[in-house]
Amino acid sequence: MNRYRFYRGILVLFLVLIGLWMIQKEQDRRQESERYMVSVIVSDSNNDRWIAMKQGMEQAAGDFHIDLNIISTGPFATLEEELEVVRREVSNNVDGVILQMVSSEQAYEALEGIFTKEAVIFLETDIEPEEYFVSVVPDNIGMGAALADCILKDYGERIEGKKIGILGGNQKQISMQQRLSGFTKQMEGSNAEITWVLHSESEEQIEKEEMLTLVDLLVALDNAETEQAVDYLLEVPQEAKRCALYGEGISEKVVYYLDRGLIQSLVVPNEFHMGYQSVKEMSRQLSYSPTIGESSQVGFLVVDKENLYKADNQKILFPIVQ
Repeated sequence: MNRYRFYRGILVLFLVLIGLWMIQKEQDRRQESERYMVSVIVSDSNNDRWIAMKQGMEQAAGDFHIDLNIISTGPFATLEEELEVVRREVSNNVDGVILQMVSSEQAYEALEGIFTKEAVIFLETDIEPEEYFVSVVPDNIGMGAALADCILKDYGERIEGKKIGILGGNQKQISMQQRLSGFTKQMEGSNAEITWVLHSESEEQIEKEEMLTLVDLLVALDNAETEQAVDYLLEVPQEAKRCALYGEGISEKVVYYLDRGLIQSLVVPNEFHMGYQSVKEMSRQLSYSPTIGESSQVGFLVVDKENLYKADNQKILFPIVQ
């Protein structure tokens, strides 16, 4: 009798395992049939500043069963140049597009005529009117203010009378406007002087050596501008000893020169999280088709030579997908 119960228990367990296996196979089949194709369009996509972002995206793509196509691009010079790439991808019948806009100005009107059924997530920078689109962005105002705080902390009362030059990046992007606003507002009352602000799209040009001799502090508001500032200082080494650089960025180049002491402090957005969150939100839109999605903001950290090798900072600077 005991032997009969034993074999019956084995049989029941076997049938349960077979049932669970069949359920899992069916779930896998459904997930495979529900995979979505999503294109990612960012300016200069092969630049190593996107490494952490791509890692976050790729991990989320695996978690949420998204087929991700990161389009190979060079630096976009104009909005129309970027829109050509967007039109091409939409014509390939993708389900969604994750898009970093080279310009926030007049983008809404242009994109409204391109997207019909595709889900859209804006990455890093948003457009107006923003309530009609979902964006995943860093705290741009906070990042600008954090750069100012680094300077105020380092200089204290010695900041009075110091002259500051700002490489403001692409001021056609709302995100860059916000960073500049956050910085200048935080510096109010410090009695430092902002001598010049250069935009990447500005026609105004100043010779590198003249530009550096006019200021004591150099502030760069995005990764490309920080790399450019590094190049300026390397080309004019006598000014590099005198002119302190504070910037935003995450590329290997800027981290290297932070470690070498050429950059005093870096503000680093959590780009891994930004990439992951953008794909996660895209999956939600494609699966549930909400009429209006929910924008989100990711954090940032401030890194200097002293805390560069702390474990928490290394996880943000050099994330590894498990």
